[in-house]
Amino acid sequence: MAFASVSPLAVPWRRLGLHYLLSPVDLPPELSLTAEQAVVEAGPRAGGQARSAPPRRSAGGAPARGPSRPGGRPAVHPDQRPVSAAQATSRRAAAPPETAPARDEAEWRPLAPALWPAPWQERLARTRPGLVAWTYWNLGSDLCDGGQPGKAERGLFFRRLLQDLGHPQGTHTFWPVCLPADDRSLRADADAFWSGLQALKARGVIIMGSAAARAAGLPGKLEPLSHRLFRGRRVWILRDVDLILDDARCYDNMLAFLRNALQAFLPR
Repeated sequence: MAFASVSPLAVPWRRLGLHYLLSPVDLPPELSLTAEQAVVEAGPRAGGQARSAPPRRSAGGAPARGPSRPGGRPAVHPDQRPVSAAQATSRRAAAPPETAPARDEAEWRPLAPALWPAPWQERLARTRPGLVAWTYWNLGSDLCDGGQPGKAERGLFFRRLLQDLGHPQGTHTFWPVCLPADDRSLRADADAFWSGLQALKARGVIIMGSAAARAAGLPGKLEPLSHRLFRGRRVWILRDVDLILDDARCYDNMLAFLRNALQAFLPR
């Protein structure tokens, strides 16, 4: 019994880590790894006659053998067997993912207006299209309630801001992220909001305040004077309108930010 080196013809087996075969019978010295080792070890001995090395034995005294198949060929572990491309693909597909995939907002699709709640359908009929939409938490109340506190101040603010931006008529529109419910509390509907932007042909939306941004379903950290892409729209985030009314420096920073952002966004 001897070990024989795998021949160069068995390259696939070598790649899988199989380098030697255990033969049930002694092999010619030129083929036996055991005999080659014995020749090297016997070289200094007198007469140069090689002695074959004794077979390894297990703790019980029996010769140690690896698992073998009929005919003396050693068995190959299932993980070392060559697999086809189809089998490899099947294994990868069956393996559980390391982490649960995050929701892909790029796959979101707008709802048809007929599927919106009635208040949103009514508001759409009263809203003109625009390339850039504006929203803030109290916009729904300002549009629906004439006595909303702060409405007059916010109206003056936006008239000044749009005049300072100097964009052509039809560039901007206002679309609420919340609308008053029967009890006059504000109720958000993110799907109706983003679907409305599609219906109004708005390419981007300016959201003022973190409360409105959260109501719109924006994930992650919300920084003022930042922008991102969400549900197929460019989104700019500003401070809440009520925080800018009496802050001249904050207004100037916001105006500079919008001029730079919208200059590259709007068609010339």
